[in-house]
Amino acid sequence: MSGGHFNYDQYKIGMIADDIQLLIDNNHVENEWGYTTNYSEETIAEFRKAIVLLREAQVYARSEEHTSELQSH
Repeated sequence: MSGGHFNYDQYKIGMIADDIQLLIDNNHVENEWGYTTNYSEETIAEFRKAIVLLREAQVYARSEEHTSELQSH
């Protein structure tokens, strides 16, 4: 059984979504070097939209993996 078309890399899409969520969660929070991010509410709203789209893409990539496996048999 192969890794499918995307070689099981759909988890990377999820990691990007997780990283964006961290940007949201840590907005206006001082980091270990004393810096803070100050994303606007509009930017945060776009980040949230991106997370939804990335999670959908992750599902589609996973579905492609399973479809490829079924087609190879």
